[in-house]
Amino acid sequence: MSVKKKRKRSKKRRIHHNIKKGRATLLERVKSSELFSKLMVLHDPPEKEKMSEVILKFLDPLLDLDVDDELMQNFIAFGALAWNASLFPKKRQKKILRTIMDLFKFPTKEDREVIDTIFKMLLAKKEKYFYENKRVIVDYQLSKTRKGLMLDVASTQYSESPVKGKMNFS
Repeated sequence: MSVKKKRKRSKKRRIHHNIKKGRATLLERVKSSELFSKLMVLHDPPEKEKMSEVILKFLDPLLDLDVDDELMQNFIAFGALAWNASLFPKKRQKKILRTIMDLFKFPTKEDREVIDTIFKMLLAKKEKYFYENKRVIVDYQLSKTRKGLMLDVASTQYSESPVKGKMNFS
C-alpha cells in the first residue's frame, strides 16, 4: 500500500474516531440524565430524517457566517432553544424568549433586539419548513474533526412527560 493511501486511511480512522467520541460523549450525558435515562436509544432510525441534518438546515443562514468555534457553539445552542420553543404555544414562546434574554444577560438594547429578531425568524422558519417535525432536542454534541465541526443530536418525540419512549441519535 502506498504512503499516500496509508495517510488517507489513517486520516479517515481519526475522523471516524472523533465522530464516535463525540457521539459517545453525548450518549453518556443523556444516559446519566435523570429525566431521559429510561428512554430506549435508537441510533439513526431509518424512518426518520437525521435530526443533526435537520438542525443544520434550520440554522443555515447563521451557519454560513465565518465565525469561531465558540460562536458556532452558541448558534447551535440558541437554535436548539428556538427549535424546542417552537413546539409550544405562541404565548409560551414569548415567555421562553424572555427567559433566554434573562439567562444570557445581553448587555445592550440593540443586542436584545437582534436576538429577538433571530428568535422570531427561526420560529417562522420552523413553522414554514419543518412544521411536521415534532421532535424535541434533548442534547447535542459539537465535535471538532479534521474536516470541520460534526454535530450529533439526541432527540425524542414531543410529549408532555418524556418518561416512556425512544431517544433518537443522529
